[in-house]
Amino acid sequence: MQKFRRRPAGGGAGGLPEADAPRDNRGVTRPNAPRCPSCGSHFRLEDYDTAKGVLSCSYCKALLTLAAPPGAPRGGVAPREEVPTPPEIKLLDTKEGIELRRAWFQPMFAFLALFCVVWDGFFVYIFVRMIAEAALGVPALLMIGHVGAGVALTYWTLSGLFNTTIINVDPRRVRVRHRPFPWAGASFERDSIEQLYVKAKQSNGKDGPYLSYSVWVVLRTKRARELVRGLSDADVALFIEQSIERTLGLKDRSVPGELARDRD
Repeated sequence: MQKFRRRPAGGGAGGLPEADAPRDNRGVTRPNAPRCPSCGSHFRLEDYDTAKGVLSCSYCKALLTLAAPPGAPRGGVAPREEVPTPPEIKLLDTKEGIELRRAWFQPMFAFLALFCVVWDGFFVYIFVRMIAEAALGVPALLMIGHVGAGVALTYWTLSGLFNTTIINVDPRRVRVRHRPFPWAGASFERDSIEQLYVKAKQSNGKDGPYLSYSVWVVLRTKRARELVRGLSDADVALFIEQSIERTLGLKDRSVPGELARDRD
């Protein structure tokens, strides 16, 4: 979720001018109207986009993926349409269930690889000269931060070039691994899972706003945990959700905050 600057308070409740704050039919401001967590302003019903399933604050423009606010129309929940296997997903049958594989590679990692070669090569050259001239000391300490950033970027770039996300699903559990470069994975027992859903996140890039998608697990404790993140295609995320639910025998249900079911 994006970070937004807080709007200065003033005027009516939640920082809105009193004339703009939500009112009932007697012209009295409703104190229980939902508020924007970014600027504190009251949400209006027209802020709710039923097509996208998001709330867009009229004042600070914060974008939130939420369930409908109180008083919004409550139409029936449209069932998900069948999602065909996306080209970047390999679906394999195993003895006990299924295995989903998705490569991380994107063209941008090739450009990052060139950058890492230049960046890392520069610092290797500097350190070799320092060692040769016995000049290690304070200058080397000052460069530790830059070297650390280069190492982290190089590891991420190598992961993007060669890694594959592997999701194993059987009647007992769901397990997510990333290989060959180790990355944080996840594992959940079948008995602890209540539902799965897909969440969309809007971020800002150099070419403007863009959406990324993640697959989440709702546990029987009512807490949600992220299963897979950083997916650029909604259909990839939805196919992963669909495949896991079928293997585990879970019926697809609407979850507050999920990707809108009507995306047209």
